This record gives sequence, structure tokens and C-alpha cells, in this order.
Amino acid sequence: MGGGGGGGVVITETMINAGQIYTVIVGTGGTNPANNGYWTGGNGSNSQFGSYTAVGGGGGGGLYGQNGNNCCWMAGYAGGSGGGASANDWKLGGSGTVGQGNDGGRATWVYRDPWCQNGCYAYWQSGGGGGAGNSPSYTPLPGNPQGSNAGVTSNVTGYGGPGLASNITGSTLYYGAGGGGGVDGGQIGPNMWAPATQGGIGGGGNGGYYTGSNPASGLPYHTWMPGTNGAANTGSGGGGSGWCCSTPGSGGSGVVVASLGVAPNLKITAHPTSDHPDILKDTVFSHIGVLTIDTTGNFSLDAAGQIASSAGLVKMGAGTLTLDHVLDYAGSISVA
Repeated sequence: MGGGGGGGVVITETMINAGQIYTVIVGTGGTNPANNGYWTGGNGSNSQFGSYTAVGGGGGGGLYGQNGNNCCWMAGYAGGSGGGASANDWKLGGSGTVGQGNDGGRATWVYRDPWCQNGCYAYWQSGGGGGAGNSPSYTPLPGNPQGSNAGVTSNVTGYGGPGLASNITGSTLYYGAGGGGGVDGGQIGPNMWAPATQGGIGGGGNGGYYTGSNPASGLPYHTWMPGTNGAANTGSGGGGSGWCCSTPGSGGSGVVVASLGVAPNLKITAHPTSDHPDILKDTVFSHIGVLTIDTTGNFSLDAAGQIASSAGLVKMGAGTLTLDHVLDYAGSISVA
């Protein structure tokens, strides 16, 4: 079956209003209800922040549809990014959502070139799921044994599409990668079985495959390997399975990340006592504007640790505030 499409990725700027309630929903990854390659995988659910919605990834095509109905050899389903097409036919990948993702990969017939020299070897490759960064790669090969159909000499269209890069967290991460498509277990040469496909960068699951009689080191002989899951909190698609004999991976859950462009100021009214003088000692005030503390009691703060990333500190009230490591603090300090 085809690889799962990555979830849609929405990167935008908006005004956050004080006092307003915003709905935040983290979508779940798509699953295959039958847990096999016969059924098409289910779509992932949507993620939401306020009025912005990222569409869940499309399911990878199987022999039957998403509810076990319809037949046979399904195209990938539409989603944030589309799911990959099933093997054993010339089906196409599902459509991606404009502005959020890309189409899934089509089914391809991968053959050994030159064709029918020392044996006629070929296998069907399911399409990889589309990624938020791009679709799986496909280049038509003129003059192939299948004529105008998708006969190719590489399984790259079964690789998941890449996720979309973002540095909203402060580090460059990829979101919404496609899962790799499964293979039908055919051979590509003497004692050489169809290789596995990889999920797209950003957490796409790898496609399922058959190890055959000459497996890679450490793998069992003659075993159908399952597709793997998409990475959690990336919105990435799961890997497809071989259509008959292994299990597919599930999609990874989505994620909602909000980065405030302007750090908010914070005021705290604190009442430390002689029994509990360090009521804020384990509190770190990170990435805020000016911190104002109004207190009548005495207590201390570590300027280099607890408030190191604040823009400034204002002390109000009659109590005594002791600042440790004050020379290491780069913000402003004032007493009111």
C-alpha cells in the first residue's frame, strides 16, 4: 500500500489579543483500521490554532478503499498532503491541499535495465506519501518496456516527500513529511529482492518490504517487514506495507507551535513568609519582557539563572529583594 501523506503545514503571522480564548487542537495521525495492506489507510485528523487549520494527511492506497469497500488497487487519498497510490496498477497519488502540502506519489513498475538480459526482473512499487515540502520524485522514462505507462528503473517515487523546514522553535526542524510506500515483494535481480523505501525528511515512516533469501545484516530471512510509524508531533505520514503480508505504519500526531514576536511583561504580587522565604526559587522567567515583583516580604532571586532572559526587573513594595549574580544580568533593574 502507498505511504501516508504528511499533514498540512500552516506557517503564518497573526495578532494575539489579550483576554481572547483560542482553540488549540493537535491532530492525530492516520491509522489503518484493518492493520493490513488490503485496506487503504485512514486520513489523519486536522490540527487547529484559532481560525487556522492544518489539514490531516491523506491515507495511502490499498487494494480496497478506506472502509474495506470498493475494489481494486486504490489511488492515494487527498489530504494536507496526498497519500501514495497502491501497487499493482497505474494509479496516482492523492491530491495535497493548496498552500499546505503536495500530491502523493504514483504507482510505478520498477524493472531491471537492460530489460530481460539474464532474466526479466521487475516489481510493483507503491507511491510515497506527499510531504509539505514537496511531492515524491517521478521522472517518466521513455522507451521503457511498459510503453507510455510508468515503467522506471528506480524506486524513488516510493520515497516519502520531504517535510517543510521551519525554525519557529529556535532550531530548524521539518514538519509534515510523507511516508514511504510498500513494495509487492518482487525481485530486481538474481537473489535480489525489492529494497525498502524511506520516509521523507522530518519523520516520515519507512515502507514495508520483503527480506528474501539474501537479507541485510541482522535481518531475518524470508520475512515481510512492516511499515514504520511517522514521528510523533511532526504531522508525518506512516510507511505503507506490502499489500498482502505485512502491517503498515501509522501517521505521527500533529503539533501546534506558537511563537510570540513580542515578549509580554509580567507582574507578580508575592507574599513570602519567614517559614517560606524562597517561594520563587524554582521558578525560571524565560523569554519575557519586564518582570515586576511587588512584595512586602524578603526573598532572593538568581539574576543569572531565574531572570537571565528577561528584559528588565522592577522591585516594588517594602520587602528586601536580594539578587544573586547581579553582575551577570544584562537587563535593566529599577526600584519603585
